[in-house]
Amino acid sequence: MRLVTANAGTDFDLGWTGVMHGARLPSGGANVLCVDGCDASGGTICSVGGPPHGAGEGFAAPLPLLAANVPLCLVGRFTATAGGTVGLATGEVHLTLPLEVDVHLTSPTAVCPRCRAQGGTGTNRICDSGAHMGQPCTIDGVIPALGVVAGELQVSHNCPPSPTTRVMTVTLPLSLTTAVAGPLAGGASLPCGSGVGVKDDNCQGSVCGSTCTGDACVGLDAAGRCVDVKGGLSQTCCGGGHSDRPCFPLGFTRTGSGLVLTSLLTDSAWPKSGAMTLAAVYCQSAVGAVVVDAAAGLPGPAAVVLPLSVELMR
Repeated sequence: MRLVTANAGTDFDLGWTGVMHGARLPSGGANVLCVDGCDASGGTICSVGGPPHGAGEGFAAPLPLLAANVPLCLVGRFTATAGGTVGLATGEVHLTLPLEVDVHLTSPTAVCPRCRAQGGTGTNRICDSGAHMGQPCTIDGVIPALGVVAGELQVSHNCPPSPTTRVMTVTLPLSLTTAVAGPLAGGASLPCGSGVGVKDDNCQGSVCGSTCTGDACVGLDAAGRCVDVKGGLSQTCCGGGHSDRPCFPLGFTRTGSGLVLTSLLTDSAWPKSGAMTLAAVYCQSAVGAVVVDAAAGLPGPAAVVLPLSVELMR
């Protein structure tokens, strides 16, 4: 099962301050997982394993985040093989991705190294900075401009940031579903063990649940949803004059959509193509860098919405 991140509709929300909500995940990133135990009718629930090379394989291209002038480059990798189930007849998918994420504190003008055309033109591409500066690369993902970084950011597995910029590695056992993810346990007040004196949002006394405006809604996508200035979706914002500030309402959830194939399971044609959206809600621990934890509001809740194109191969 080959999964490719869609060009639109992704969303990554991190922490309780709202500063690092509405980030867009790099489009075009691909992962291949092994699906086994299915039957021709699709009535048997399939098991999922992989990636084929197991621990150490990269999960996605580096993710650039720039919020409140804090530039972060996040690099994820599998710590073990993935697990989960796929119901081809029902479209229900559940995936557990055992990940580690290296958190790099970088520069606002070079949030993550880019895979750029050598000399500014042509098809030969090299990493413009980072650990593999000047080495050949292939684009694995694209996200829009971030703040002072002009133009699209074309990121690549081949172009990791310098190891000297890493401030912490965070363990992240990410559980994704096509169903409803959440709410978090204890979500009625200060989820994720945020602790005494730490807020669950940054609404400054107003209620979280208003329609977003300003930088949290610079435009609408094809489904009429607010798009944040960082390229992701804005789910909900504060009220009381703070509607440009994203937030997590109490007991929040995220909703995926089931796997829909464009050809029947009984067709002889392979591969089979389809689409689905995976969602996750989880608690993110502090990363140990004061500037990052303060800006994002960590420890605290986090959420992912990940629309994917799917290709089934044999």
